[in-house]
Amino acid sequence: MKVLRFILLIGSFWVGSLAWSSQTSSLDSIFLETEKQGALVFRPSEGVVFVISFDLHEAMRRLLRESNQNKELFFGEFDRRGMKDSDLYRSAFRKLDRMEFEEVEGFELEDSITMTIRSKTLVEEIGKAIGSGQTFSIAAKTKNGSTWLVGSFSESLKNQSDYKNFGQESPKYFCSSVKVFGALNQAHLGSPLSVDGLFEQEPVAAMPERFGIDCDTKVEETNAFAVEQWNPFAEKDGNIFVGIQDGLTRDGFKKMMKMREKAIKYCLRCAADKCLVREWPEERRDEFALCKRLFTTPRKPIAGLLDDASIDATTKSFRAAFDFKINKKGRGELVDIRHLDGDMSNQEARKVISRALYRVKYEPLKVDGVLVEITNLSSAVGRRNSVRAL
Repeated sequence: MKVLRFILLIGSFWVGSLAWSSQTSSLDSIFLETEKQGALVFRPSEGVVFVISFDLHEAMRRLLRESNQNKELFFGEFDRRGMKDSDLYRSAFRKLDRMEFEEVEGFELEDSITMTIRSKTLVEEIGKAIGSGQTFSIAAKTKNGSTWLVGSFSESLKNQSDYKNFGQESPKYFCSSVKVFGALNQAHLGSPLSVDGLFEQEPVAAMPERFGIDCDTKVEETNAFAVEQWNPFAEKDGNIFVGIQDGLTRDGFKKMMKMREKAIKYCLRCAADKCLVREWPEERRDEFALCKRLFTTPRKPIAGLLDDASIDATTKSFRAAFDFKINKKGRGELVDIRHLDGDMSNQEARKVISRALYRVKYEPLKVDGVLVEITNLSSAVGRRNSVRAL
């Protein structure tokens, strides 16, 4: 999978509302979107705004690839809640004011994208919005409108208690935020982040240990498309819903390999060369998340899993829910498409999903020296052509 929320299904960037602190100062401010999948860092002292997605999203990547001459920036009082796709596009860019900017660039980490905006007028307008407490939006697009993002905001991350709650509710995105904030401190800011009551003199990297959050093992298994929009497998008997675009860090992989053998008897039910992931009761959701982390998480995340570099008006949109297995070689294999809608035929969707699954690499699993398959897995993917939708 929650912060400047970029549910961008290939160019459509959706962000839930946030609220801004009522105080204005030269201190930094950090804001989390309601769904906590992104953040906004406001540093008036350097005239810069960082818009962060804690997932790798193709629409933001596409926008950042464009030259500054082909980008447009917008700001104003606007709440995008309840709107999406062409309705959101028309409403947002009709109501928001164009902002002059010096630079809109960005950088990627292993599981996030950050957009860096340098704009004197935007910084001034955000400062006014912080004082008024009004919900407002930041938007960006290419000049032809083929790729665009809109984020609405109304509330800030104010203290360590807020940040700890964020970590407990959304450990995956909390851990991504720690990496991004650390990267900002090391390479992108003149001095470390300074948020009154939040970081103070404590390094960002110390926060997970201070809050008791293990960023290598206690990570939510989320899939932005499925969790946000559509998850037909949430209550399905026998199948375990997992994200196929998650991944392990290098340290996380080492820890997984140490824990895996001991966890087999608790996490899996195996017969011959086939295993099922055990279902756990709600009150033991942490153990269930750890089992999924150990046995159904790819070795590393893959950005742009469903990318089509030649996207144009002929590219087909679709969304699909499907069953799959992890084979003995550690590759995903499509078993069945449970639900499909959009422009693709079943045959076309099977080809696209099978190709995507083949790119996802898992660590092969041995039980008592025998290579086995994990067979009761389900997931969901989708792709939207924003060029044609608009």
